[in-house]
Amino acid sequence: MAIRTKHRTLTVAEIYALYNTNLIALAAPAAGYVNRILGVTHKVVFGGSEYVDAINIYYGETSGGASSVFYDDFSTANSDDHNRPLERSATMSPIFSTVNDLVISSSALTTLGNSLIQSYITYETVLLDI
Repeated sequence: MAIRTKHRTLTVAEIYALYNTNLIALAAPAAGYVNRILGVTHKVVFGGSEYVDAINIYYGETSGGASSVFYDDFSTANSDDHNRPLERSATMSPIFSTVNDLVISSSALTTLGNSLIQSYITYETVLLDI
C-alpha cells in the first residue's frame, strides 16, 4: 500500500486533558494488517501564550510515555510558530510497526497555554505476514 499521512489538530482542551485522557492518533488497522509508523511531525500554531508547564507529548501504545515511540519535549514550551520532527525513543527501532491504536499522552498536566499543535503521522498499512 502507499505511504500516507494522517493529520490531526490537537486543541487547547485536548492538550490540557492529555495527561488523564489518551487520544487515538492513528486507529489500529483492519485484521490481518499492520501499521508501520515512519515518522511524526508537530507544527505549532502559537496562540499568544505558551503553556505554563512544559510537558512532553508521547506517541505510543500506552499512556504516560512508558512505551512511547516518539516524543516531543519542545512544542509546549515555545512562544513561536515552528515545525519539527519528533524524537524517537532510544529503545525503538527505526521503523515501528503495530496492530494496535497509536495513542497520544503527556508527561504531566499543563495549564494556561493556548497554542494549537498540528500532528502529522506518516505511515503505511501493509499485509501482516503470518
